[in-house]
Amino acid sequence: MKIVEGLKLNFRRAVKPHDARRKWLVGYAVVCVLFFLLLTSARFFFFGDVNYWSGLVDKMSAAVLLALITAIVLAIVVPPISFAEDLSVVDAWNIGPKLREPLTRTREYWFRGRSGRWFRAQAIPTLAKAARDENAQRLVHMILPDPDDSGVLETYARYRNSISSSADDRWTVSRIRSEIFATLLAAGMAQAGTQYFRPEVSLLTEFSLFRTDMSDVGLIMTREDPKWPGWISASGTKFYDSVKEDLRLAKERGRVINLSAAQWPRAVTRADVPALLTQLGFATVLTPDECKAVVNAIEVKVGPYG
Repeated sequence: MKIVEGLKLNFRRAVKPHDARRKWLVGYAVVCVLFFLLLTSARFFFFGDVNYWSGLVDKMSAAVLLALITAIVLAIVVPPISFAEDLSVVDAWNIGPKLREPLTRTREYWFRGRSGRWFRAQAIPTLAKAARDENAQRLVHMILPDPDDSGVLETYARYRNSISSSADDRWTVSRIRSEIFATLLAAGMAQAGTQYFRPEVSLLTEFSLFRTDMSDVGLIMTREDPKWPGWISASGTKFYDSVKEDLRLAKERGRVINLSAAQWPRAVTRADVPALLTQLGFATVLTPDECKAVVNAIEVKVGPYG
């Protein structure tokens, strides 16, 4: 079975069936069948005694049969899709491209996560650049655990260390707090760079097992392990609207952080971190090593999904 699953995975990578839809494949197969029947009729009723035309029709029939077989195979390996909600599974290897795809086009973006590493490395700079290049506002809703709440950070650290992908990558309260602060400071710096990038931050005394990225185009929900698949749904569906309402309610429950309250330097240094956090209203006092970890995290430009 492992060999079969490996062949299916490699076939999916080659043909990218996540961009296809079963209903179109079914329609394509029906057209192939009809065309094959038409060619068969022509072969026996019109060109039976003419070698050239009968040979040509035979070759065309073989091509149609090959196309039909291809459609059937593709339909088998395409991930399941709910046509009513356009809800489908996205394989782990394809999550990164799907997350990056709408960043330059969307005008509003919702993010709910735990530390925001990919969001900080990829989404924030891309959204800010698009806002600056187009002189058009990008409204970004950020929902994260409250770094002042050691209890929720400890709970998340225990959960994170319990999954297989963290066996050689241990998480601590200090590390999680530094990652969250890095995401917030990166957003503040981006806001200071252009008036068209508008982040709204809400901090919760809880965390979700699911990470949510929602654009004007669609929704992607993923889990902690980058090897696990995710779920993707187009905008305008009931599932999309329900998740958006859930995000809105979560945002209302959280503590609001006004990133405009800080005086942002051109580049954040280790010495800048304590003053910035104080200006933003955080009570946590970081050690010099933790301040360095915050700056180092800001400078990392690669997230879990590349």
